[in-house]
Amino acid sequence: MPKTATDSKRRNKSSGASSLKKCARHGNNEQFGNTFSTPRALPGRSRILEFTLLLQCYVLIDLKVDKLTHQDLGQMMMYVNYYDRNVKQDFEKPTVGILLCKEKKDALVELTLPKDSNIYAAQYELYLPDKNELQAKLKSWIKEYEAETL
Repeated sequence: MPKTATDSKRRNKSSGASSLKKCARHGNNEQFGNTFSTPRALPGRSRILEFTLLLQCYVLIDLKVDKLTHQDLGQMMMYVNYYDRNVKQDFEKPTVGILLCKEKKDALVELTLPKDSNIYAAQYELYLPDKNELQAKLKSWIKEYEAETL
């Protein structure tokens, strides 16, 4: 039974079973539709769904143990579009998709995703760099940022 008008709207908006619904949600509305600021791992998947109160949006995170492919990007686009169209409320900001992968090529990401996409891909490292290397990289990023904003 819906507790509030928002719960009722969310349930009505996402009614109608489909294979996309099962694919995108990997669970039922109570498990994922009302997730607020507590990350949830989707069962049997390397995906995490979170609703952030600070940003007022859903964040979908996918961890890939291999190199990033255009299929991975397309799948994330499908998930983000599903949440934006069927789960997100009108007052919430667009869903964000994050793909973390062992290896990625920037050209593949640029060619696959639209410029205004809310999907981001990043390569992860299995170890942290030493302190001096990390400090040098941070200084480099700060200089790049300052140069771009001037």
